[in-house]
Amino acid sequence: MKRIFTHIGFSTAVTLLVIILLPVNSISLIMLGLAVLSAASLVIFKGKEKAVFVCLISGVFACGVFLCTYNATVAPQLSLDSAEADTEFYITDIAKIDGDGNYVYTVKTTKIDCDGAPQNIKLRVKSTRKINADYYETIKGKLKFYSIADNASSSYGYWGEKIFLSAKGSKFTATGNKINSPWKYTLLLREDIINTLFAQIGGDEGALSAAFLTGENSLLSDKAYTDFVFAGATHLMAVSGLHLTVITAAFAWILKRIKVKDKASALILAICVLVYIGVAGFSKSVIRAGIMLLVMLGGRIIKRRPDALNSLGFAVFLISCSAFTDYAVSVFDKAD
Repeated sequence: MKRIFTHIGFSTAVTLLVIILLPVNSISLIMLGLAVLSAASLVIFKGKEKAVFVCLISGVFACGVFLCTYNATVAPQLSLDSAEADTEFYITDIAKIDGDGNYVYTVKTTKIDCDGAPQNIKLRVKSTRKINADYYETIKGKLKFYSIADNASSSYGYWGEKIFLSAKGSKFTATGNKINSPWKYTLLLREDIINTLFAQIGGDEGALSAAFLTGENSLLSDKAYTDFVFAGATHLMAVSGLHLTVITAAFAWILKRIKVKDKASALILAICVLVYIGVAGFSKSVIRAGIMLLVMLGGRIIKRRPDALNSLGFAVFLISCSAFTDYAVSVFDKAD
């Protein structure tokens, strides 16, 4: 069957789009119904219409991932709402400053000292003071946890980033222990790019340049940001697949000009794609475009002609089973 990932990816996405509109206790019945239909399709079409079976079984898979995510990821984290515990965590993104002057960090925990608490989860930690620790250096402190929101639409995008809880604390101690992660270096590169552009150009022009390249718009003045809001142009500061495509195309042109062989060129470009995904702060649109490009570059390496629609379907499938599922399950938290 041609373009199998096109069928799998879009069937998974459509199923998720439908089930978020239905009561959570009906998902198991829908999953069972799709499983029966998929089995029936094999009998009715006698295996000739494979696309029908693939689409139906993809729907079964989507329901299963949905239910597993809700029960294994979302519900356990929401159980920590209003709890307080000694926690060990590390910073995974550049700090932001909210309207009250508090520092807001995106972190990942390594230990939550609370009975039955989920471990290794992402949080948004708010502190009245700057935390003196390096990226990916473990930090100890007592945190009080709060639910971000009771549904995705009021979470300001945090549910889509797999962040279901926020936390507050005042006293933090860096341990000196470092977490080994390749994304640490892309984060440092992102910070260097932002600081360099802001320092060399200065003002809102420098901040806007950093926002266009990395998606980080916190350096913009309130007036400049408000002007973009009134103009309806804030989307220009959201790093997208277009940015990744332009940058990859530029590198591809350079590699072609210096006559780098196809396989080596594809490998270098794949590394560039992975690095820019980190520099862009793991924007969903950049991740989607990045997966498509990686699949197409993989085709060049193994000397198989890539299919754009199949690559898009594969990207949709991966994103549907991760970030979008987290977004979707949040609807039921409110419905129940």
